[in-house]
Amino acid sequence: MATKKSTKKSAKKTNSKRTARKSEAAARLSSDEKARMLKPGEDLDEMIETFESGWRAVAKKVKVPGVTPAALAASGRRAAQARAKETALETKLLAKLAPLRDQRMRAGDEAMRLLFKARKIARAVADGDPEVAEAFARFDELFGTRTSES
Repeated sequence: MATKKSTKKSAKKTNSKRTARKSEAAARLSSDEKARMLKPGEDLDEMIETFESGWRAVAKKVKVPGVTPAALAASGRRAAQARAKETALETKLLAKLAPLRDQRMRAGDEAMRLLFKARKIARAVADGDPEVAEAFARFDELFGTRTSES
């Protein structure tokens, strides 16, 4: 007796809402879009909670087309979750960035100290030698501009 082998293909189903939301989040905002957005403060959670509880108390009298107290609360939760993710990632990235920043600052400090040391000697020599003074004239212009801006 021959047996049939079943060849089932496993089709991975994707949730269309979830896929749409991820692609929407991946799209970067332009500077114009960012400028037009409302900027919620740190107290957004408290504002939503207070408004929602007041709204629930008079829900039969206050009707907003397309918005319910539950939808408002869900929107607030999504904003809080996004803020928590952003804060966690920012903290993690700053921790990784700190040693690199310190290394850059040390290297820059060392370079500036060597530059000041060499400049001091070059200026002393340039006082008696116009050719040396001319060779470092451009640097003196840059250095003068930089120190007057600080």
